[in-house]
Amino acid sequence: MAIAGISHVGLTVSDLNVSREWYSAVLDWTPLQDGATATTAFVYGQLPDGTVLVLRRHSESAAPAFDERAPGLDHLSFGCTRADLDDVERRLAQRGARFTPTEETDYALVLNFRDPDGIALELTAPRG
Repeated sequence: MAIAGISHVGLTVSDLNVSREWYSAVLDWTPLQDGATATTAFVYGQLPDGTVLVLRRHSESAAPAFDERAPGLDHLSFGCTRADLDDVERRLAQRGARFTPTEETDYALVLNFRDPDGIALELTAPRG
């Protein structure tokens, strides 16, 4: 079997309207389609590079909040340019979002932040 990349990333959120607005404003995510199943409602959309990000609200919540220490997702990191890091850091500050200012590591420039549900997200840009 040959994996051909990642089809999409699905994130569980507590409020689709709040998350739709936040991801659109902070990451330039474009909602393309709303949908629902018997147990969830979702918004299917894309980031500027074409990455598909689906926000999903389950009718029954299993946990009170995101915790990267629990088995499952630790964080989700997106690649970008230095200019993108600066732009998103400004957007996060304007929104009063939780974030750590851009840090230069041995391998990249990194901006760590949280979405409205506390999901750990990161932007990574090449050094130099």
